[in-house]
Amino acid sequence: MEDLFYEIENTVDQLISNAHVLHRIAFDESYGDESLALRKMQEGLLCRLIEIDHQLEVLGLKKTADQQLISIEEKLAYFSHLNHQLVNKTYQHYSENG
Repeated sequence: MEDLFYEIENTVDQLISNAHVLHRIAFDESYGDESLALRKMQEGLLCRLIEIDHQLEVLGLKKTADQQLISIEEKLAYFSHLNHQLVNKTYQHYSENG
């Protein structure tokens, strides 16, 4: 059980780290390949989170893991905030250049 929560936390940490990098390079054409690779990595990490969440549910561990999930939920909220900022930044970039 601890391994699943450790994996979730590490996955969310990687999502946050990648989101920070994407904020810096998203609109710099010289980082086009890196940006695309990071976006694909984000998709894979999100898929992995869904798989782990499903495992927790199947094992009946989600309801008993409130304490472990608090930290993860806080990190997910921060990740969501970063994604929201990137979406706004993307909208502004293309509305100014469109």
